[in-house]
Amino acid sequence: MGKGQLFSIDMLVAVAVAFFLFLAATILSDRLGNRLSSSEQAIELAGAAEAAAAQLVASPGKPLDWNRIEFSEAVVDSIGLAESRNSLDSEKVEKFFELAANQTALASIQRMLGLARPGYNFSITLYNQTGAAVNQTGPEPPVQKPAASADRVGVLNGSLARIRLVVWVD
Repeated sequence: MGKGQLFSIDMLVAVAVAFFLFLAATILSDRLGNRLSSSEQAIELAGAAEAAAAQLVASPGKPLDWNRIEFSEAVVDSIGLAESRNSLDSEKVEKFFELAANQTALASIQRMLGLARPGYNFSITLYNQTGAAVNQTGPEPPVQKPAASADRVGVLNGSLARIRLVVWVD
């Protein structure tokens, strides 16, 4: 073997190692970017779920009698289920789930709760004091999709009730 030939093999090995290092760095960088994006999305979903659940349980809505008037976004600015903080109004709860059964009203509710971001979907479930689901709106979140939930407790008709709001991206 001549000296020049040995140098060529060294050069090929060095280029191959450099190529594999570059490839590994590219793959790791892509995976890290995906993980960061997933973490940001999880934080955003959790914030949206918390804010919407808090609005439902802590706010009476605007106007205060939104449940007794014709429901439309032109008339109703915000929706809430509270008579006072954490004390739920049974008429508002009933009207809310009645409205949520209608797709057009459900889209308005989604906007009023700040959940109208692209791809967002949500469900709200009302549980009684024993933990049994009393009412639900929206589909169950798919198992494979990232989701966030927020639970809020209030008093409804003299008993404890829990509202669970789940937000996910389709």
